[in-house]
Amino acid sequence: FTQITKDETLVQSLIDAGRIAPEEAWDHPRRSIVLRALNGQELEPVLEPHEAKASDRYMICSDGLSDVVRAEEIAEAMRTIADPQQCQARLVQLALRADSPDNVTCLVADVLDRDLGYDIPLVTGAAGRGGAHIRR
Repeated sequence: FTQITKDETLVQSLIDAGRIAPEEAWDHPRRSIVLRALNGQELEPVLEPHEAKASDRYMICSDGLSDVVRAEEIAEAMRTIADPQQCQARLVQLALRADSPDNVTCLVADVLDRDLGYDIPLVTGAAGRGGAHIRR
């Protein structure tokens, strides 16, 4: 279980600089200070390609989940619940049981070993212009 993105927050910058330990972020008094946000201005997205391999599992979530459910609990659900939809439902359930004060959004997807007939990378979803359509 590896986190591949980071929040653009003051507390995350303190963790990255080694000034506080990750465990201190949970109750840090400035944990809600956002350093980079969509506020009506043009914002260049941070794109970091990752090579997906068959049997990899990816989870995308809002802070309504990650701020209230410990990484260990998330990792256990990701490892032990084989069906992606059931895993996603369990993660949302954990966040709601923890009385998340924010919206809870979660997506779990497994990388499958199937030949789709494409020999070039595909850009889909929000990164693909025109919504979720596939762009070659």
